[in-house]
Amino acid sequence: MILVWAFSGNSNPNRANFCKANLILMAIGVVLWFIIIAVFGSILANSTPV
Repeated sequence: MILVWAFSGNSNPNRANFCKANLILMAIGVVLWFIIIAVFGSILANSTPV
């Protein structure tokens, strides 16, 4: 529904802007999550003895 409200032409502009901001924040969260996983994964991979 967020995509429909964000990009629909005939929805409330306040709700559309809120949904667009929400999508941007979710995208930032996903990117930060992948960065954190990559950093900790590389730390764990390099710290375990082979």
